[in-house]
Amino acid sequence: MIFLKTTACGAIFFICAGCATLNVAKVGDSAYRAEDDEQNIAKEMDKVTELLDESGYIYQNKELEEYVNRLTDSLLSDEIKASGVKISVKILSDTSLNAVTYANNRIYLNTGMLAAMDNEAQLAALLSHEMVHAINRHALKKFRSAVNKSAFLSVAVMPAAVAGGALGSVFTRMTVLSSVAGYSQQLEYEADNEGLKMMVQSGYAAKEAPQLFVHLKEFIQEEEGKEPLFFSSHPHVISRIKNYETIIEKDYAGHSGTKMDSAEFDRLTNQLVLDNARLCLQSGLFKTGERNIQKFIGKNAADPQGYFYRGELFRQRQDHPKQEKVRDKKEDYLTSLEAYNKAIALNVGYAPAYKGKAQVLEKQGVPNEAKENYRKYLELAPGAGDRGYIEQFLNS
Repeated sequence: MIFLKTTACGAIFFICAGCATLNVAKVGDSAYRAEDDEQNIAKEMDKVTELLDESGYIYQNKELEEYVNRLTDSLLSDEIKASGVKISVKILSDTSLNAVTYANNRIYLNTGMLAAMDNEAQLAALLSHEMVHAINRHALKKFRSAVNKSAFLSVAVMPAAVAGGALGSVFTRMTVLSSVAGYSQQLEYEADNEGLKMMVQSGYAAKEAPQLFVHLKEFIQEEEGKEPLFFSSHPHVISRIKNYETIIEKDYAGHSGTKMDSAEFDRLTNQLVLDNARLCLQSGLFKTGERNIQKFIGKNAADPQGYFYRGELFRQRQDHPKQEKVRDKKEDYLTSLEAYNKAIALNVGYAPAYKGKAQVLEKQGVPNEAKENYRKYLELAPGAGDRGYIEQFLNS
């Protein structure tokens, strides 16, 4: 077997042994025992996930994180719980529609994926799928398969660099190391099948499972034109949708489970949807951002935040270097002004809307109206960090 050790200077050492069996017991089975190479892989991933947890990329919402972990625990059988194996979930501030399970049984779920979901049943489907990877020890199987085929890894990123402030290196390292667990189509379909069974046994509606990949398909079509990085080794999205539909028709046609439990899910993901929209705007993902914003407005019609970010979307997309100009500036700016005005109508003390409105008016060449709104913004937000710049404009 092979496992990696990384020194402080980033050197990689490979420790080799004979071929290892791929026939391993599932977590919770009577024959289950943790293997030495499995523990070594988990220790390596512990280092990486610890760095990520401290990097600032973790989405900060304790109540939401506790809810997701409670749901995870509720889906597990008593046998798996008795095994002592702990599966935990963290949420990443990342717009891509993805979740990934590492060899130390840590699941990372992106805000982009949560923001796209419609209900708790879809979250249960995703968590069940990811947990099957851990329960069936897919990382160990993939690792041993690579060893048996003499597929040596090369990792060029050292933890010390990440600790020194190169936060982007965390994702690079995680991506490379996740190639150890970059599961084959066979293992992905296994996770689909058994994950669906897991969620159904908890009473959730089976029909919600394929909706995850419908959301992903929409994201790909709208923003990427190709599948995101973490899905590059997975079966194609269309195939996954068809696989779920085939399983549901074959095994769950008469399934009576209708559990959706949307109320708590909606409450706890409400702000996340808008936070993910903000990340989308920063990344130039305007179509997904608009989808998130409209979702938020649909459930929070009296909240000025949604309309403010709608205004930001139409203002910012005209200034983004990678944005294809699908509309002229005049139309976008008019739409943004309407959104800012709606936010102000809902809350006359909502300072950001005045600033956004002023920025549009400034670009439209209406300096007097722009100054009026900048003054109102500074009145409502006297400690604004951009006060100096705005005062220069006001005095011009």
